[in-house]
Amino acid sequence: MTKLRRLTCLFLLTGHLCAASSALSQPPKAEEVDPLAIATVLLKAGQLDKAKQIFDQQEVKTLEPKDKFRLLTLRAEYHLQKKEFAQAEPFYRQALPLAEDKDLIRLKLIKNLFLQKKPAKVLYEIVLLSPATRNQPLPLQFEAEAYFLTGKLEKGLAVLARAAQTHPNEIRFPLKRIVVLAEQQLAQTAIEEALALLDHPECRPENILQVAQIFSNRQDWRSAVLLLEGARLRLFNTPTVAKALAFNYSQMGKFKLAGEVLYQSGLAHDEINLQSAELFRKAGHYNRAEWMNAQVADQGKKLKQRFGMLLQTKSFESAAALGPRLRRNGLLKEGQVQYGLAYAYFQTGQYRKSQSTLQHIRDDAYFEDAARLLQVVGDCIENPVSCN
Repeated sequence: MTKLRRLTCLFLLTGHLCAASSALSQPPKAEEVDPLAIATVLLKAGQLDKAKQIFDQQEVKTLEPKDKFRLLTLRAEYHLQKKEFAQAEPFYRQALPLAEDKDLIRLKLIKNLFLQKKPAKVLYEIVLLSPATRNQPLPLQFEAEAYFLTGKLEKGLAVLARAAQTHPNEIRFPLKRIVVLAEQQLAQTAIEEALALLDHPECRPENILQVAQIFSNRQDWRSAVLLLEGARLRLFNTPTVAKALAFNYSQMGKFKLAGEVLYQSGLAHDEINLQSAELFRKAGHYNRAEWMNAQVADQGKKLKQRFGMLLQTKSFESAAALGPRLRRNGLLKEGQVQYGLAYAYFQTGQYRKSQSTLQHIRDDAYFEDAARLLQVVGDCIENPVSCN
């Protein structure tokens, strides 16, 4: 009996060892590849065609609901990247019933509808969001914009008011209200609210410039000046604000004021010094213009502007004397400078130099003027007495 038990145990042990040996000798099973994970990586890398090949290989009917949801959202993303917004919409709609977070997918659908310029559908989908999500900044922004696009101005402004109250730290809502007021030609109210916006902790110069640009586009220079002056004096005395303010002053013909604005904004910027000098020149304040020009560090731009000032003040001898410097700085490749120098030579009786300069002009914009002056210069060379 004991011998039989020993034989039985030996038999069982041998069986286990064989089974173990067989298992060890078999190669390990390879991990299953997730094609949708690969497609996700391809989409992020911009490999759209390769991602689509994976989509097309999927048997939708055999997919688990979770994988079907992934496939639908990936297909929507594929069309979004190709800016095929209409083709993306049905995939978002099919994904909605399968989504665990339905608000997240509905927000993507809303954004897609907005990109398709379908404001009525945007408003319909926003109502279906949960109250908590609907009162977040992005849905509120979409809702207000959709009302404006459908011509419902009062409803859009009401949404902005609610949004500003709910999210006081978000500047986008009061700023959008100001932009709408400016576009509706309610300039005075827009200016007042824009100046009040300066107290907002998130207010930046570009916010004020955005509103001022609306006034400038309508040639409402006065409203733009009022807004920019307020911004400059209270908070933003920056080169960008100064340049915008100077531009609007110059459009009103107030060149001296424009020059003063640029001058007061600081002398560390060549572009501002050049513009300020030009504005003082237009205002007839040549001494101020020359002084601003002297602050310019870029020798080429400085010299070109100085040369133009000398021509305008009819200081032809000084202008002609700049010929060698203009050549050294490569400015005689420009038709405008060539013609100006030729004219300065002509006015100072240097006819041969004037003729030589005119003959080198290749700029079509000055070709006819150069030809006429060349004829006069030729007559003066033949008969100098007649040109004295």
